[in-house]
Amino acid sequence: MPLPIVIGVAAAVAGIAGVGAGAHGGVNIKKAKDKENEAKTLHEECCNKFVEKGTLTDETMDKLGILELETLSSFEDFSNVAAKIQNKPEFAAIDTSCTELPEFNSDGLRAVSVMAKATIGGLAGAAAGTAGGFAAAGATTSVVATLGTASTGTAISTLSGAAATNATLAALGGGSLAMGGGGAAVLGGAAAGAGILVGGVIVNVIGRKLSDNAEELMEQVLEEKESVDQACALFDDIRESAEQYAKAIEATQHEYAKHVEEISLVVNSLGKTDWNDFTEKEKRSFESTVLLVGLLFNMCKTNIVIDDDGDGITDRVNHDGINKGIKESSRLIEML
Repeated sequence: MPLPIVIGVAAAVAGIAGVGAGAHGGVNIKKAKDKENEAKTLHEECCNKFVEKGTLTDETMDKLGILELETLSSFEDFSNVAAKIQNKPEFAAIDTSCTELPEFNSDGLRAVSVMAKATIGGLAGAAAGTAGGFAAAGATTSVVATLGTASTGTAISTLSGAAATNATLAALGGGSLAMGGGGAAVLGGAAAGAGILVGGVIVNVIGRKLSDNAEELMEQVLEEKESVDQACALFDDIRESAEQYAKAIEATQHEYAKHVEEISLVVNSLGKTDWNDFTEKEKRSFESTVLLVGLLFNMCKTNIVIDDDGDGITDRVNHDGINKGIKESSRLIEML
């Protein structure tokens, strides 16, 4: 074969091979680009899912936190009535050092009520999840922990209004409102919301720089998805448990309100302030109210979530504590 023809054939073969290699390379580039786009889409879906679930959980926990604080603040009505009754038997007092309820004491209830009201006042404008932090840790535990004296030496339980709010926020560690302290920063630091707590589960995944390599990128995003799915399952568990617990507290609170109204009628309207003048029915009503107060006090003490290893991240829901509170509520309401 003449040399020019051989060269021409070789060139043609080389050209075809080059086209084939270029086409193959183009296909690989397209596959890599498609995988990168798929990974980025999955990453965005993961982030959106986490934010959506976290927001819903924060909202639910905030409602429960406010409900618990309002429940504690309502004890003042009963304590005021109880304080007027003379010669009543000894009921157990609230031990503010260990948050147990071995005895009833109207002054102890009033102190907790004042703290709860002041805390609610301090929550105005607080970030989402802040009120939920009180439910996460147990509102009773959080409120009782702040009982003490104001910077002036005055017992916080004797204060009211803005003075009580300022003293409470100061007790939480942020100084009085007048001095620029308190507010969302203090309360947020004192009790982080559920979203913040669970958020730590995946911060090491979502927070890191994503790879430029399509294969590595997909591996990272799949790992991220697994962590997000776990966190969102925990979010769902927290939210559903908080909703069930809120219903139990509301049912107990409704029963409590009825009994307080009955006792108020006896003391304030009928003018009976001596226990010996009470009928057996009226005595039973008062004793039932004490039981309801004790139950609500302890229900609001239950922490909704548990941090097993103390790293500040929620590990699981406190199903045992929640179920115990729900069962005790149901049993007492049925008994009454």
